[in-house]
Amino acid sequence: MILDPEDEAFNEIEQRAKQRKEAVRKSLSLEDARQQIQAMTQDRSTLLAINPYRDHVIEEVAQAILKMEGFGQDTLNSFAIYIRGLK
Repeated sequence: MILDPEDEAFNEIEQRAKQRKEAVRKSLSLEDARQQIQAMTQDRSTLLAINPYRDHVIEEVAQAILKMEGFGQDTLNSFAIYIRGLK
């Protein structure tokens, strides 16, 4: 069945509206998931329950940063302080 140009335009508008609606729905569900993860990770005991090696790994990274070359010692110390602040 051949539609007239007006019907085709209306169908295209309707299809795009459905696509936008689905994109918004997905975005909202992703935002909900992000908020749940953020709420979960704000509690230190939850972080340690998820990964009991977290603090040890962060310390290893800070120590590795201090061994890097190519930056000044003050910069490396600043990086290490920032990384240790993630504990």
